[in-house]
This record gives sequence, C-alpha cells and structure tokens, in this order.
Amino acid sequence: MPRFDLHGRVAMVTGCNKGLGQGLAGAVILLCSDAAAYVTGHALAVDGGWLAR
Repeated sequence: MPRFDLHGRVAMVTGCNKGLGQGLAGAVILLCSDAAAYVTGHALAVDGGWLAR
C-alpha cells in the first residue's frame, strides 16, 4: 500500500494550507449567525480550494 503523502496533497490545494481550524471556524461562525438565515440545503465545502483546482 502506498504511503499517504501529506506534503504532496497540500501542494495540490489551491489555498496551500494544511486545513487548520481557522478556516473551518469562519464557516461555523457564518452558519451560526443571522447572516445564514436563508442558507438551507447546501453542502458548504470548506476544503482550502481542493474542489476549485
């Protein structure tokens, strides 16, 4: 089985971050605020740009 290459995966992410809590915290704060009152039935991707590549 090949080894998981974390550094190679991070290099492939558009935002080039390691997925630390700061990125996720912003999404959580948004979804817990009144600003998200009309957000329903949406899968919010918090992936550092992985899907945008």
